[in-house]
Amino acid sequence: MKLAELRTVKDAIIVEFQDKVKALSSSVYGSGIRELTHVIFKTVDKNFNEPNPCLYAKNVIEELGLPLDSTAVLLTAVDVVKNYEIRVIEHPLPVMVLITVGLNNLACIDGKIHRYSQLTSASTINTLVVVGSYLSDNALVDLVSVVSGAKAVAFADAGLSCNLHKRAFATVTDAVIIASYHTGELVPYGGPATIIGSLVGKVVYEAVLTRAMKELTLNEKFKHVFGLKLEDFKRLCLKVYQYAPIPNTTTSDILRIIDEELNELLSDPNVWSIGIAFRELEFRGASGTIPGLSKQEYTEDSPKIMVDEILGIALSMYINGWKGMFCYYWIERIKNQIKEIKNLPMFSDDLVCSLIGAILSKIYDRIGHNIEKGD
Repeated sequence: MKLAELRTVKDAIIVEFQDKVKALSSSVYGSGIRELTHVIFKTVDKNFNEPNPCLYAKNVIEELGLPLDSTAVLLTAVDVVKNYEIRVIEHPLPVMVLITVGLNNLACIDGKIHRYSQLTSASTINTLVVVGSYLSDNALVDLVSVVSGAKAVAFADAGLSCNLHKRAFATVTDAVIIASYHTGELVPYGGPATIIGSLVGKVVYEAVLTRAMKELTLNEKFKHVFGLKLEDFKRLCLKVYQYAPIPNTTTSDILRIIDEELNELLSDPNVWSIGIAFRELEFRGASGTIPGLSKQEYTEDSPKIMVDEILGIALSMYINGWKGMFCYYWIERIKNQIKEIKNLPMFSDDLVCSLIGAILSKIYDRIGHNIEKGD
């Protein structure tokens, strides 16, 4: 059974169903439980700030000549024509999942109120699930829950975070549409224990994770794991280097070597793996889920925790042996003089000190070697 036809029109994807479908939708236009014939994925400007997005979506439908009473519209700053993920499964049930993934304005469990006018862009995650069976209202709601849970797990596995110690579980403007055809026997439930729930969860998880890893730049991946943007980290390396500069060496030379060493390290999955271990500990410490370590002890950087230094030693020694470790210890002794490091939480400060120490030790090696050669 072919669940839908897809066609593109400039900056939109139009999904046309074979017949009217029953849908549960949180879209900007066409929301609620209703019957649909079409769904539009529409790209908007990154600075989209329409005071009435519902009216904007209505105008989009009219411009495309589609029926107002049976069309839903999903808006995003993502280029939907170039950047969508689609999965189609025929067995044991026909299911189609179409997702566009934008990763701005990530949402965490923090109780903050995000007003639309405060958002940095209209980037969001829009999900359409189409099932070739007749779903009850209960099953529709179940599948919304399944989609949300699968998306949250994909976010966690992609390492997405709002800050150094809070995982992201969505973006603040996500929307979802669950649609089902009026065919076959009634499917009463759609939770994880059911065939349809298990299938949709797997497909949504894979689609979101695949697209998220494609969308994330190296700079974004670095920030989510190491807590700093690449350029900020390089500047911090240079700032620490100034505490023990090499005579007759230019700043541009040092920055060039920092860039070269960092690029090489970021091609090594072992470096990323240790960084991810640090970040996971930060998440667990901040949430109070490390057995024997209270949230207060985490916040106060309890001296009974040594694993941060153990991992710091492991990373610095892996990169440059004893010289890397000694340089890491040197930075540990002066870190309270450097606000960018001092203000980092329990585990992140050791991660940053270790990586900077290892890189600087390699710089001292390279320049010292050239001096010995007389270059």
